Amino acid sequence: MNSHPTIEFSLRFSGTVGGGTPILDMGKKCLLGDRIASIMGILNGTTNYILTRMAESEISMSAALKEAQQKGYAETDPTYDLKGIDSACKLVILTNWLMVEASP
Repeated sequence: MNSHPTIEFSLRFSGTVGGGTPILDMGKKCLLGDRIASIMGILNGTTNYILTRMAESEISMSAALKEAQQKGYAETDPTYDLKGIDSACKLVILTNWLMVEASP
């Protein structure tokens, strides 16, 4: 027998990926019933900054990274960003969230 009272509650959260876009709730609500064939995009703010700077100013990746670090957009150790680990983690969260059916 449990001597502690039982309290029912819902744990709600919303996550952001891709520069602070609240994609999890949007995806769950707006794509309900849709078949998702693929997900494409830049899911990492550091990568987005670096690629944008390289394209717009024709600077090297090293220069764009250094600039991003100086502005506080990139971590001191950007390994997870540059190797795609951060994006991969966000993609796992995103796909798991969108593929699980909503509870009644």
